[in-house]
Amino acid sequence: MARNYGRGGGRGFGNAMGNLGRNVTRGKSELGLLVQNLEILVTGVLSIGIKSSAEKIVSDLQKAGPSWTGSFSNSYQVATSSGVTGGTGQPGEARPINVLVLTGRELLLDGVKYTISNTSPHADVALDLVSRSDFERPSEEPQTAQGMAAWKESDQGRTKPSLRGEIGGGDTRGKSSSTAPSDWYDRYLKGAGIQKTIKLEMDRAFQRAPR
Repeated sequence: MARNYGRGGGRGFGNAMGNLGRNVTRGKSELGLLVQNLEILVTGVLSIGIKSSAEKIVSDLQKAGPSWTGSFSNSYQVATSSGVTGGTGQPGEARPINVLVLTGRELLLDGVKYTISNTSPHADVALDLVSRSDFERPSEEPQTAQGMAAWKESDQGRTKPSLRGEIGGGDTRGKSSSTAPSDWYDRYLKGAGIQKTIKLEMDRAFQRAPR
């Protein structure tokens, strides 16, 4: 009985250990695959979230900024280390930008992921970064629906020099107008708008991720 038990028990124990070893190996393999898939998922979600945030920030800037012909609104561009996408700079209502998705390598690199800029030749004026003494209207009234909705006009000319958004206070024989306040850009940068947009878009990206 002892001999049979020894052989049977030994074989049984050996088989159990063999099965356990195979199960542990398979478990490690499955766990490694799970971790790899999770890394891919998180990387993908982060890339989509950051991309959506950049696109929404451009949209916010388009809505907050001046719009007369619409060319300034359509001159935003977004650059990554691998390329640049942007608007056409053509007149008309503001059009959205389809931003490049960050690669895994770009996502892991330190530093700025996206750089947003405006390539309009009059960007410094539209952003109210410089004062001017002369402002010429391209037309009698704004040519976009956004510009018409935000249009403010004074029955006085501007003081000289002045920022684009500063109207009135000058020659009573002239007129001056604007489609955005002079502090729109500064207010957006210093306000909570950017951080709120980033958080909202990142939350949406994770909510849309497969579960």
